[in-house]
Amino acid sequence: MNVFVVEHNRAQQDRLAACVESLQGSRVRRFAGAHEALAWCVLTPPALVLANACLPDIGGLEFLRRLRGRAPGAEEGIAVMLLTPAADSGLRAACIEAGAEEAIGLPVEDAELAARLRALLARRCRDIELTDRARWLAARHAESHAELASRDMQVLAHLRQAVELRDPQTAFHMLRMAHYARLIAQRMGMSHEEQEIILAAAGLHDLGKVGLPDAILKKQGMLDEDEQALMRTHVHHGYAILRHGTSPLVQAAAEIALNHHEKFDGSGYPEGKRGAEIPLRARISAVADVFDALISPRPHRPAFELDCAFDHLRAHSGRHFDPDCVQAFLEEAPRVQDIRTRFPDGGATRHLRLVSAA
Repeated sequence: MNVFVVEHNRAQQDRLAACVESLQGSRVRRFAGAHEALAWCVLTPPALVLANACLPDIGGLEFLRRLRGRAPGAEEGIAVMLLTPAADSGLRAACIEAGAEEAIGLPVEDAELAARLRALLARRCRDIELTDRARWLAARHAESHAELASRDMQVLAHLRQAVELRDPQTAFHMLRMAHYARLIAQRMGMSHEEQEIILAAAGLHDLGKVGLPDAILKKQGMLDEDEQALMRTHVHHGYAILRHGTSPLVQAAAEIALNHHEKFDGSGYPEGKRGAEIPLRARISAVADVFDALISPRPHRPAFELDCAFDHLRAHSGRHFDPDCVQAFLEEAPRVQDIRTRFPDGGATRHLRLVSAA
């Protein structure tokens, strides 16, 4: 373990260095002044600095302050033992208050100094071991989290494929809609992690449609009132499938599945939530879902032109849609077109994969 001895008096420096060298496992580097020692602390931070608190170039308190300021990145930190005049108890107290681990009055017997150094180095060893252990545990936690997230992503991909099997034409709608949703989240300044969650979860907004009969799901034409009522149950089906998931990804998918047909003015379903009562992920997904539905052809109508679809969002901002989500989406209009081009209807089935891989 590296120990720096900072002492301007050569005889005292020899004595201190010999005391440190007598301790098993310690290596000494000597300095006559504080400036050189501080420079070396940046290059190769030691485990311990043993220094005279009354150096001629920098006082002990200033040395300690600069040391803490210059080498903040030393992963295990730097312990400091300062040596003060025996009669100056005030200086010793000030050294401890300033962050020194030890402050000893001179003169001091070699045996006592060695014992205190041994105890301080032992504490540093324990601190380093604890730091290494904490770092290892954090790495293992990150690996486990990544493994679980990967499994969750695979589960969501398989669930989405179940919807695609019922209606292959929805596959690219789900991809585009999920990417539009991430675009909105990005523009609104949400974290990268939250953007990825929305990207993975938003595409499952219509998962509950697997519970609908083919007569409803594949009807060529407008649904009557009874059929519309049955169609609306898909939000409950999707939520029921996902609601018991414990991961953030599955919880987000459940939240979106239940709430993506709520409207900002409270006229939506299933619960008539309004404004901020609707989860933000669902408000984002609503804009992305409706926009892509508008620009996609349906049996009862042709696809909207992009400008008309944007106009629809503007016209219903504050009623159907959260105005902030609409504004964020409109500000990303060029990238919206890019996404539409990347995932055209009727593309190859190789695209039917987890949206984050696209």
